[in-house]
Amino acid sequence: MNGSVRVLVVTANPEIAEVVVHVLSSVGCDAVLVADFAGARQVIDENPPDLLVSEIRLGAFNGLHLAVRIRSRHERTPVILIGPCDTVLESEASRLTAQYLNEPLDAAAFLEMTVRLLRERGVKMLLS
Repeated sequence: MNGSVRVLVVTANPEIAEVVVHVLSSVGCDAVLVADFAGARQVIDENPPDLLVSEIRLGAFNGLHLAVRIRSRHERTPVILIGPCDTVLESEASRLTAQYLNEPLDAAAFLEMTVRLLRERGVKMLLS
């Protein structure tokens, strides 16, 4: 892929946003940060990202809804969902071929997962 790697980050949680944006910038990704489902839907429809990272809780909608939306339009886009330890949510994420990380977010686990998913897609990363 040419150009910078665009990652859509959907969270209203400042702690999650800080960790995710810091990790993404450390590997040369550009984070597009939005706080809600409506903003994420607009980005997905107008300028799809190379990776979707979403908090599971988004008010009336959730990160699973975003995973379904991006899969219906861009089926190869990797998805990482962040939420509480919940086997039902983890199972639903897996069914949608999305990755699930438990809160509190571990920066090292997020970094490893992000790099792996983007490399599987053929995206060159700054870190080996």
